[in-house]
Amino acid sequence: IVAGAGTLYTNFFNGVMGGVENNDGDNAVVDGHTGWNDTYFTMMGDSSNPENLNASTTEDEHHPVNENIAQEEDDEPKNNEAPNPFDKARFNHIRYTLINKKASPPQVFLDTQSAQFAALVWLTRDDARQLDPESVYICQRYGLAVIWFSTTKSGYEWHIPENHDAIEEDDEDDGDDGDEKEDDNGSNKRRRQNDRKLVKQGNDPNQWFRHDQWLSSDGICGWEGITCHPHDINANNNANNDALQHDGNNDGDVSHVELRRNNLHGLIPEELYTTLPYLRVLDLSDNGLAGTLSDGFGSWNGSSLEFLNLTSNNIAGSLTSIMGSELSSLKELHLANNLLVESIPHSIGTLKSLRHLDLSGNSLRGTIPYEIGELNQLSTLNLSWNLLVGNFPHELSELQTLVTLDVGHNSLGGPMISELSRVKYLTILRLNDNHFSGELPTEIGHLVHLDELYLNNNDFRGTLPAEISNLDGLDSLNVANNYFEGEFPPEFTSMAGLQKLDISSNKLRGEIPIFIDGMSNLRSLNMAHNDFSSSIPSELGSLYKLEYLYLDDNEFENSVPNELGELSNLKKLSLHNNFLVGEVDDRICKLADDLFLTQLSADCGGEIPEIVCGCCICHDHEPIVHLNDEP
Repeated sequence: IVAGAGTLYTNFFNGVMGGVENNDGDNAVVDGHTGWNDTYFTMMGDSSNPENLNASTTEDEHHPVNENIAQEEDDEPKNNEAPNPFDKARFNHIRYTLINKKASPPQVFLDTQSAQFAALVWLTRDDARQLDPESVYICQRYGLAVIWFSTTKSGYEWHIPENHDAIEEDDEDDGDDGDEKEDDNGSNKRRRQNDRKLVKQGNDPNQWFRHDQWLSSDGICGWEGITCHPHDINANNNANNDALQHDGNNDGDVSHVELRRNNLHGLIPEELYTTLPYLRVLDLSDNGLAGTLSDGFGSWNGSSLEFLNLTSNNIAGSLTSIMGSELSSLKELHLANNLLVESIPHSIGTLKSLRHLDLSGNSLRGTIPYEIGELNQLSTLNLSWNLLVGNFPHELSELQTLVTLDVGHNSLGGPMISELSRVKYLTILRLNDNHFSGELPTEIGHLVHLDELYLNNNDFRGTLPAEISNLDGLDSLNVANNYFEGEFPPEFTSMAGLQKLDISSNKLRGEIPIFIDGMSNLRSLNMAHNDFSSSIPSELGSLYKLEYLYLDDNEFENSVPNELGELSNLKKLSLHNNFLVGEVDDRICKLADDLFLTQLSADCGGEIPEIVCGCCICHDHEPIVHLNDEP
């Protein structure tokens, strides 16, 4: 997916591939890495002519590395030697297969420090499974190996298990007692030595957190985070061909790659989409992957991909390459919390199967393309925390299946379109932290399935529509920091299911309705920074679930109602910057002494305090200045 996977593998090549050890354990080539390059190009022959891929050469047949390889082929393997000799013909055969099937371009194998070259050598020499180069699974096994080498920071030492020392001791103790017998898959010793490369679990910052069986002798279907398409593992014994449970010890067609929060770093190689044509689910979220989305992404080799999650990485660039018609099966696209820039391309309308789209937490610019309105299966649209501008597209009102719409924390403007009321199944609507203006349309009361409505930090004005009270299922309503005026709508007191209400920092005035005790499920009520007056209603003391009550910076008069002492769940109570007088009742102070109240503020400071409170955070009464007052 990400262009330019050129990670260095110096440790890998110097430590494992730089040269072949002799019987004394010494490196046969002084500069192992250089020696390997020479041998490699000898094996490559004329790479421009496929007929020469398997051709043997003679001019370098006395090269020190070649002599060692020949010696290994003749000698009985010893405990301190490489587990198997290097097969040049197999190397070239696999390489030709990979090139022919367009798994990787030929030039990547010229770089002996590339992840692709490391994966090719592993398949050739160190993979105990030793798949036939013509196997239908060779490309997929290669592709996963490339992912490994592209996103790790060290070499084969990663693959040594915790009991490595014990295994070595067992080998030494065995000595020459009983020769290893070869089975159909090669020597038992070779398989055991390769199995030592199973990745050990640990919290090393250079390791994947979970990596069981990766690069082991197991089939790829048994590797951590890999799932294969089901198939009949007992086809010969099952006439009905009904058994669909996959054997994890086998290779198969990969359907899921799920390595979320697994400490992957580096660049995502293009082999991910050139070698896994049957991939349905790709989840690499919450890692440290970087780079840009490559141009080839939109032409994924196969159209089966349904779920793509690269959330919370460091992927940069634009979205243009990802919006291709080849991704016609894509149902979920999650690219939140990355470094994406530029605009959302109009070609996003080609992703007709899309149900969940999350591009939040990037630096996307420009307007919201109207083509999103063509995604008639869309259920979730999250474009929050970007740099989007312009008006709200009317076409979004055509998304009849939309359940969640979040465009908060942008620079969008204009009025809230009344046509949005057509999206009848909408449960979450977040337009907060933008520049939306004008009056709220009364049609908002038609969104009867809303659970959350966030309109705070905009430029809305006028009165709060009483029709909001029709939203019986509403849990959270936030209209703070706008220019709403008028009185608190008495119809709101019938919203018995509402748990959070924030109307702070507006120009609301008048009295709090005495029927506010009808909002019996309120846990948080913020009415601060308005112009409410008269007495604080004692009925607030009947809202027994209240945890947060903010009444500061208003014009409330008279005494603090003693009934507030009945709010046994209260954690914060702000009463300062009002015109309250008298003494705060001991029952309220007892909430601070014996229960959960941690913050109680009132105008009990100054030389002549307006209120007496022995348990309050005392403020001097200050003139009320609303931050959203117009000049």
